[in-house]
Amino acid sequence: MTMKHRDRFMLVWFSLMLTGSAVAGSLEAPAQPSDPASAMHTLEDLHNRLNSGTMGSKRTGGMVMPSTGPTAQGKTTSEIMAIAPTVAGTKWAKPGDVACGKTFWNLSASTWGLQTGTKGCPPPANNQGTNSYSSPTNIQITNAVNGEATLSWTAVSGATSYNLYYATQSGVNKNNHTCMPGGATKTNITSPYTLTGLTNGTTYYLVVSAVSAGGEGMASAVTAAPVARERFTANGNGTVTDGETGLVLLQNANCFGMKTWDNAMDLVAILAGDGTCGLNDGSMPGDWRLPTYPSQTGTLDGELAVLYAAKNGSAFSGVQSDHYWSSTARADSTGFPWYIFFGNGSVYSDGKTNTGYIWPVRSGQ
Repeated sequence: MTMKHRDRFMLVWFSLMLTGSAVAGSLEAPAQPSDPASAMHTLEDLHNRLNSGTMGSKRTGGMVMPSTGPTAQGKTTSEIMAIAPTVAGTKWAKPGDVACGKTFWNLSASTWGLQTGTKGCPPPANNQGTNSYSSPTNIQITNAVNGEATLSWTAVSGATSYNLYYATQSGVNKNNHTCMPGGATKTNITSPYTLTGLTNGTTYYLVVSAVSAGGEGMASAVTAAPVARERFTANGNGTVTDGETGLVLLQNANCFGMKTWDNAMDLVAILAGDGTCGLNDGSMPGDWRLPTYPSQTGTLDGELAVLYAAKNGSAFSGVQSDHYWSSTARADSTGFPWYIFFGNGSVYSDGKTNTGYIWPVRSGQ
């Protein structure tokens, strides 16, 4: 009997002595003693595997009787248990700590055993095939004005970044965008994202895809982004320009308070770009006036319509929900100038001695 087989015999005998009954796997020999298939690893092999990772080796031939008497060698079961893995509290690897698809031995009490890493895995699979991954949803487009648009979407679990594909023709996707008008892409972005360099008055079509260390997922559904131009643009000098008519308005819509019509006409006539009302546009007295209302119809049109549109413009300050004078008096009663009431957008006339707000305008240059 070799020393290895002696160890196996002693282990079985020792187990029987402790339990008083046979506790073992199959008692059938794996093969005849002369057959190499009857070889088994020793307790020392098991100890060394746990202790240092060494592979160990079985005998390659048939069983050979020892040529000398037994000597002290091998390891005891207590020595093996002393180096065996134990539940390590909270200090164990989790699937999210281990690279995607790599297997590892988890030492958590709740998930003891072989586990598979998930770190860097692609976004979760959807129902469109094993190579397809969840795509961003709830694509929102806001502030699509002045050559840019702000995009946002619902995050995809596992995604580390996103890719954006867009063009000015419908049907865009991540494979054909370069062949379409206005086609382009933005990579490694996150939500929210501001897309710049767009053309006003143009509708853009876009898709978004999720990306992780495991690859790029499917693109979202196509979303349209009509890009408009802000009608009223601040010029940085106390004036604002109407993009539709070219009319220039004073940025401060309440510089003078409420005045009679005659006082309003006088104040506007001497207004100049000398810092008054925050105005620094180089304008001279006589350049500014009250808005005209030549139609005399009592309906909202002309420069009074521009004022009414401007009341909600973000470029202005001091806009009042009240009435603003025009420079035009009624043709049939010159003592009653026209004004616009911002409360309902209607045009009325009133006596010159009553008071109203002043919003100066001038022609564009």
